[in-house]
Parts: sequence; C-alpha cells; structure tokens
Amino acid sequence: MRVVYFDSCRLVRKASEVAIEEIKYLNDPESLPEEIDYLFLNDGRMKLGDYLETLRFGRADQRERAVRRRGDYKGTQTSVALIDAMINDPDEYVREEAAKQLFELGDGAAVPFIAVAAEDDPSRRVQRRTRKIMRRLASKEKSIAAR
Repeated sequence: MRVVYFDSCRLVRKASEVAIEEIKYLNDPESLPEEIDYLFLNDGRMKLGDYLETLRFGRADQRERAVRRRGDYKGTQTSVALIDAMINDPDEYVREEAAKQLFELGDGAAVPFIAVAAEDDPSRRVQRRTRKIMRRLASKEKSIAAR
C-alpha cells in the first residue's frame, strides 16, 4: 500500500487509507506479513515476490499475463499489486485487466481504487471498464440488500 499511499493524487491517497483500514478490519493487523519475498504459494513453484516483480517490472505483455494469473495468487499482497497495476501501470490494457481481475477477486478494499480509476484514469477505455465494474458492484449490492 505504500506505493499508492504516497501517490501525488489526493483521491488515490484517500482510497489507499480506506483500503488499509478495510484490510486491517478483515485481518488481524499483526498477522499481516511485512516481508513478502518469503511467502510461497501453490506448491512453492513460484514465490509471490517473483509474481509481484513481474507485475511491476515486466514488459507490458508479461504484466498483462501476470494480471490474468491472479487466481493463482490469492491474498492481500495480490490485491495490493493489482491495485498498484490498475493505478500506476503505463499500459492501458494492463490497467483495464487489473480492474477486471480486482472485481473478480471480490476484495472490498479495491472498490475505492476502482472508483478513482473510473473518474481519473487517462484512458477512456479504462474509465469505461471501471465504470461498468462500479455499476456491476452496485447491482450486486442491491441484490444482496433485497434478500
């Protein structure tokens, strides 16, 4: 979260604060790992750190593939990496795919960031996708409330 917490955009910083509180609320803050390089997922074939490194420093096609593979890497660090990709990646297709994967992941902490992207992303394509996601989230909330 540090990456977006220090972002120059006030709306991103505010969304970051909301997401941090959501993560703390949903998890015991003391149980959240500080160092992610030692977390192994699946059967240990790939460290989360390697996955996150690809998301951050890979070529655009590698980052887009990594975003699509988020299902292999569930957890808070994956949500944070996808949020970072959606907000900061220079490639609009990576940002769009990150938003889609965040929606499918269902992490409530991502909602404020998706809302920021819906309004402030430089790509109209990403804005359209994130607005569609926000409508789907609103529809989902209405159906849950109606039960």
